[in-house]
Amino acid sequence: MITLDRVLELFNELNSYPRGSGNRKPVADFLCNFAKEKGLEYYRDECENVVIKKKASEGMEKCPSLILQAHYDMVCVKDEDVAHDFLKDPITSYIEDGWLKAKGTTLGADNGIGVAIMLAFLESYIKAPYLECVFTSEEETNMEGAKNLDKSILKSRYMINLDEETEESITVSSAGISDIRLNFKKHEIIEEYVNDNKTVLEINIDGLKGGHSGIDIKHNRVNAVQLVCDLLNNLAPFNVEVLDIKAGTHMNAIPKDAYVSLAVDNDKYASVKDFINKYMDDKKMEYKESEPDFTLVMQESGNKYSTKMKDGFVSSLISMVKELPCGALAYDSEIPELVETSANIGRIVSENDVLSIWVSVRSSVDEKLDGLVETITGIGMKYEADVKVGFHEYGWPVNKDSKLVPYLLKIKKERNEKLPRVIGIHAGLECGTFSRGIKNADICAIGPNIMNPHTTSEKVEVKSIENFVGFLETVINRFDEIERL
Repeated sequence: MITLDRVLELFNELNSYPRGSGNRKPVADFLCNFAKEKGLEYYRDECENVVIKKKASEGMEKCPSLILQAHYDMVCVKDEDVAHDFLKDPITSYIEDGWLKAKGTTLGADNGIGVAIMLAFLESYIKAPYLECVFTSEEETNMEGAKNLDKSILKSRYMINLDEETEESITVSSAGISDIRLNFKKHEIIEEYVNDNKTVLEINIDGLKGGHSGIDIKHNRVNAVQLVCDLLNNLAPFNVEVLDIKAGTHMNAIPKDAYVSLAVDNDKYASVKDFINKYMDDKKMEYKESEPDFTLVMQESGNKYSTKMKDGFVSSLISMVKELPCGALAYDSEIPELVETSANIGRIVSENDVLSIWVSVRSSVDEKLDGLVETITGIGMKYEADVKVGFHEYGWPVNKDSKLVPYLLKIKKERNEKLPRVIGIHAGLECGTFSRGIKNADICAIGPNIMNPHTTSEKVEVKSIENFVGFLETVINRFDEIERL
């Protein structure tokens, strides 16, 4: 029997290894060492994907084999006042009111709790078919891990992905996704700044809810990139100069914070401060219900700057952000509450000699995904951006001949548990690339209750973990029944 305590132990052990997207080796080493210690066959590739295989238990040798799959990378977000180095510090978690949470950072339950559950099954001696546990990298960025994994090493056609975030659903399809960067070379958009009777004013926007750019896009949350550009647009009559700007942390998260530093003529300084205070009051009133924790803080700065952004570029940036599609753009015709197509302006960031605006787009309709990429590319080119389309992955269509889904529903019913909804989601899942790489693939996604992924409010319900593990154990114990449906 798989115990809750053991799953939590394994999750805490996993969280002792830094595993933000891009930092693959520490966790891949951990997974391979785990396999060695347990005497299990394993495979590791150049993308640091790890596949651990376990022979069928006695009496289950002729049963269809099963893939369990989860990604081990996580989105790294921390509160402003938290000192945490995601390249070396462990995630500190605690249980409060029945929920496992982290102290001031993302928890990494998305999808670390799935990883821990898979490890618990690998080390157990329960009745089980031949298991292939697939641990992938880079799900939170470009799905490079799942995309580049050699699917020919897998013998199973049945696969359960553990990246669903509610016990109440079985996911059977997902949206396609594409990432776009609109790049501007700094030497073309900046010029010398001369501090002649000017005061530097720093503005920090924070406290917005943010959230997952797919799952949470339907909530119409305030986007910090749009907000900071709206502020700059309103400040245009004061002829302020922009010295620096940044917003957001990840392409696939709705940005919840932004920063801009301005040079203000001394004779306009008081008027600018008064205007910003009124702007803040108006926005706090506007967001009273939807964004109750929104803050806008300004302070005079003694920082010295030698360059500023050209006024023409700032105007172009404001106009471009206004034109870029952002938010839920269309809803599914069959499932009215399901977003069909969306876009998210996730970040303004300076990297090396480039200022970039990061945009992610999603759609369950391939043609609309391609069309949205084309639209954003056109807008970027209009404003002389160097447009780079990165990850581009089409969605995961429904398998109408699935045996796995009715089998899972049968087990739920026989365990006297509430029957979950069978749904599609407006987010990218690795299931899509597996569905195209495995012949006759029969795939679904399930998991325990996780709330607020990609934010510092992320949490996973402890009781839900226990319920889910019990359900999955029954599914695995009785997997020889699936072909009889």
